[in-house]
Amino acid sequence: MISKTERARQTHVTGIRTGISNENSQLSEWVALLESRGSAGGSTIGGILGCIAAFEDQLTGLEKILTTPLPFVYSAHIRHTVWLYLFFLPFQLTQTFGYWTIFGVGTAAFMFLGLLAAGEEIEQPFGYDENDLDLDLFVTDIIQFDLRTLTEMWPHGAELKGASTLGGGEIRRVADAPVGWEVDDDGCVQGNTHMTT
Repeated sequence: MISKTERARQTHVTGIRTGISNENSQLSEWVALLESRGSAGGSTIGGILGCIAAFEDQLTGLEKILTTPLPFVYSAHIRHTVWLYLFFLPFQLTQTFGYWTIFGVGTAAFMFLGLLAAGEEIEQPFGYDENDLDLDLFVTDIIQFDLRTLTEMWPHGAELKGASTLGGGEIRRVADAPVGWEVDDDGCVQGNTHMTT
């Protein structure tokens, strides 16, 4: 029988995979649309598809980390070793330290049980627990950086600085423009410049 936490984790993983698969299929559809309209050359399409494939490979690697738990034997062995050590430690120290053994064993228990708890915390770094990696923040930072970089390199007008000034319609018109067509500062197609690629 599957525990509630395991079921929640599987649901979370399935939801992530479904969302990313949708994003990958949308990217692939967008590339197919660019190719069918002639908006991008073959080398550009190949580069984009290579990036999508690399993204999928990285996603698969992260999913392996997410879905592959540490072997139960490993976790149980560490837990049992720590508890057995802490159980037999007072018998080893009593003759030498007397009543000070209580403080020594208490300190050792605090350290070893703390390390045991820390090890269990970092077994699963992807999630929404208190000490998990904040992947949502990382992704948001990466997206903001990419948007900032792309808008700084925007070739069609210096006044278009910042993602908030770029509407979806403007981006769509630029993306839909065939190769060799010029796009003015407002994002409007201005006819064919007959550029050769």
